[in-house]
Amino acid sequence: MLKQLRGIVQAVVSKIGGRLSNQRLIFELSAPDFPAPDAAFTITSHIRPDSIPRTVLADMESADRHILATLRQRFSENGRLYVLTVADGRLGSFMWVKSGRDIKRWMIPLRPADWVIFGAFTPQHMRGRKLWPHAMRAAYQAEQTPDGRCFSDCGVYNAPSRSALLRQGFRVIAKAPVPAAPR
Repeated sequence: MLKQLRGIVQAVVSKIGGRLSNQRLIFELSAPDFPAPDAAFTITSHIRPDSIPRTVLADMESADRHILATLRQRFSENGRLYVLTVADGRLGSFMWVKSGRDIKRWMIPLRPADWVIFGAFTPQHMRGRKLWPHAMRAAYQAEQTPDGRCFSDCGVYNAPSRSALLRQGFRVIAKAPVPAAPR
């Protein structure tokens, strides 16, 4: 009986997960709520891979063995990488930003002055320290223009990302299927 019940639960979760895995929540930054600057962190912006410190690249590679290919692709598409390092120069968090004029197809229409945050990542051993909001603040200060809007997205099932975005002043504006073409 217990095995049957477990099988039913797994089947239901699998079916729901399959439907949700291709759905994204789209967020717009409506009321920025960022932490004050902290001298314990360094935040840098990069437009090419050779400007990223070797220690940070090594940390990125330990989390994703395909990171070099990802870096080349995203930089070639005019992506900007914001990296937060902690006091010892190690990777604390990173995120990608792309301008609306450089995004061919997204889940909602974008204006050229809009910008999108994507691919945010915090290594497992750094999670829970609320590092990402500091990188977000730096990106906002560098990227925001008077007529630009800031967007982000995450999977509907991704509760940690969803709550991090909501805490920083984003609001959900839509739910959409994953776009057919890459950003």
